[in-house]
Amino acid sequence: MYGGEIIEFQDGTYDGEIVNGKREGSGKIIYKDGNVYEGKWEQDDKISGKMIYENGDVYDGEWEGDQRKLGKMIYENGDVYEGEWRGDWMDNDKYGHGKMIYQNGDVYDGEWKFGTKYGDGKMIYKNGEVYEGKWENDQIGPVVKEEPKQIPKYDIRKNDKVNTSVYFRINDVVNKLHNDSVQIDIDTNGNSYQNITKTIDSIIGNGFLCKGLNREYISGAFDKVDAIFVIHASDVLPSETILGFALVKFLMQEESFYVDIICSHNEVKGAGEYLLKKMEEISKKLTKKYIKLNSVNSAVTFYEKYGFVKENKTCNHMCLMIKEL
Repeated sequence: MYGGEIIEFQDGTYDGEIVNGKREGSGKIIYKDGNVYEGKWEQDDKISGKMIYENGDVYDGEWEGDQRKLGKMIYENGDVYEGEWRGDWMDNDKYGHGKMIYQNGDVYDGEWKFGTKYGDGKMIYKNGEVYEGKWENDQIGPVVKEEPKQIPKYDIRKNDKVNTSVYFRINDVVNKLHNDSVQIDIDTNGNSYQNITKTIDSIIGNGFLCKGLNREYISGAFDKVDAIFVIHASDVLPSETILGFALVKFLMQEESFYVDIICSHNEVKGAGEYLLKKMEEISKKLTKKYIKLNSVNSAVTFYEKYGFVKENKTCNHMCLMIKEL
């Protein structure tokens, strides 16, 4: 189509312009999960073009950091949204100002937050009724508190002062790794692990984005995983020094490293990429052959960018993804 060589990338089959081994200019890619993108590229990231999703949704517009930014989405069910999007690494939903034309004839024009109507907006219902005013979590009603002042997003990838700590939960799996595979620093009385779980439990919901996971699920996972990876940095956020965390398991029989949860602060960029790289480093030290994780649909393309593939190509939600090391 573009007159160039068709190239197999980790995330799919690409036909288009290449500069120094990276997608640059015009090109089309058929992702391994069935999604198809055609448009402009810059340094391997989409910048403007159309994505046809495997589930039937179609997005056409601007992209930033490989995430939707400003454009039009025609949903498979007939709803049409045109407006702004928020491009967090694990979530890419309606955020800012936008207009939604619902398939039933209702029309909403106003503010959005994490995919829900939030703030000032106007709804014209199919029956002719009109509501104009405040919304909160898709419901009509006053927003009782002002929006916090926006903090410029902190990009972990551009700062060398970030550090990562690993907290091991004392159990048979960790003890075996310590004795047989690699020398790791373990707090033998387990106090460090208990303390970090309490800290994380206290900050969930306070600016942290854990798409599709509630506090109860995360709290329940503390006693099921083997370790917690935590990204630290001081003087970045007003009230937190933790920028992101991941809960992991070591699957001894499968020679795998399993990521149960990844979560980052809303005002932090690059946390997911940073955590994945750190976990890949320790996986190799432990001579693991695979990294596995479950992904919500909106995060699949992010993980594919870093070499993960779906175990089941037809999966649409909470898909098991695997990367061979």
